[in-house]
Amino acid sequence: MATTNRKADLRSKRSQKRLSSALLVLLKEKEIEKISVKEIAALAEVSPLTFYNHFRNKLDLLDYCFYDHLQPILSSLPSLIKGASDAEEALERIVRAFVHFVFENLDVLRNLVQNDSSRTIYWAMTKVDNAIFQDLRAKNGHLFRYANLPDRVVDTFFAGGLTYLIYELIRTEAGYTEEEATAYFVRLVQAYPS
Repeated sequence: MATTNRKADLRSKRSQKRLSSALLVLLKEKEIEKISVKEIAALAEVSPLTFYNHFRNKLDLLDYCFYDHLQPILSSLPSLIKGASDAEEALERIVRAFVHFVFENLDVLRNLVQNDSSRTIYWAMTKVDNAIFQDLRAKNGHLFRYANLPDRVVDTFFAGGLTYLIYELIRTEAGYTEEEATAYFVRLVQAYPS
């Protein structure tokens, strides 16, 4: 029974990856509004029914593509912040990792973001950043110099700031280097007094 479930799970993951890859190929040619589920399924060599077994709609698949690309950085965060001398160093490591991720995956992320008309990826990224900051604060104390403000407000504020910086780097191809983008965000955070 366990072997059957494992095989089904592998088939499911393979179908999701194929659908994701197909969408990314089609996004190079046209906007998501002009892509049909039938086209995605045909390019992935699966049936439209298989598409709907895994995703509610194209935006759901777009969201999956984003998270699938983000997974390596999310899984590396615990090792990134382990051994940081203080919260500021941990923050710099996180920001550096996210900005590096953006620069390494710019073409794929640009296709995802440019087709994010409903901002689902933007809000998903903000949610991920917020969870990272909450987790980091829980393990290392106050990450930002705002010990006199509610943690939730501070985490949300800076998660939104990091998300917007990353989103704008992707969307507009701002003329910043990887090092400049990292330094700007870290300096902004460190500029606020406790």
